Amino acid sequence: MKILYLHGYQGSPNWDRIGYLDSFGHEVISPQIDYENEPNFFVDLLNTDFDFIVGNSLGGFVAFYLSIYKGKPSLCMNPPLYMDLKVRMNLPSKYDIKGCNRIHIISGTEDDVVNPFKTFDWLTENKPTANFKLINGMGHRFDLDRFISFTKPIMDNLCLLYTSDAADE
Repeated sequence: MKILYLHGYQGSPNWDRIGYLDSFGHEVISPQIDYENEPNFFVDLLNTDFDFIVGNSLGGFVAFYLSIYKGKPSLCMNPPLYMDLKVRMNLPSKYDIKGCNRIHIISGTEDDVVNPFKTFDWLTENKPTANFKLINGMGHRFDLDRFISFTKPIMDNLCLLYTSDAADE
C-alpha cells in the first residue's frame, strides 16, 4: 500500500508522523508543496499513485478533494473545508461531493487556525459521506501520541483490507 502524506500551508513533511506511517511496512510519499507558487500541484497529485491519503490543515483540505476525485480513503486532520479554496488551488471544476466514502475528518475544539465549528457546519450543509470526529481540547498542532491515537485504528483497518485483497489475488 502507498500512503500519501500532505503537510499544511507553509509547512513541510512531518518526519515523526511519516516514520509512524512507514512503520506499517508501506511506502509513504510526502512531497514538499509550495501551495501558493505551484498552481498545478493538485493535478500532479491526481497523477500520483497512492492508496491512502493523510493530510493536515491545508493538506487535509487537499486530501479531502483527492479522496473525492480518486475514490481513495483519507484521514483529514483540521481541514479548512469551509474555505472556498477550490478555484485558488486549481481544482478541477467537476466533482461529486456526495460520492466520497471512507473519509475520516478530525478537528480539535481548541484549533486557533481552522475553525472546527465552521468545518462541522460545512459538513452538515454539504453532506459528504465522511466520518467526523471533534476532539475536545485538541488544538491545531498536536503531538505524535495524539496522531497515533486516531491514525492507528484507521491504519489497522486499511492493513486488514489490503492484506485480504492481496490474499484474494
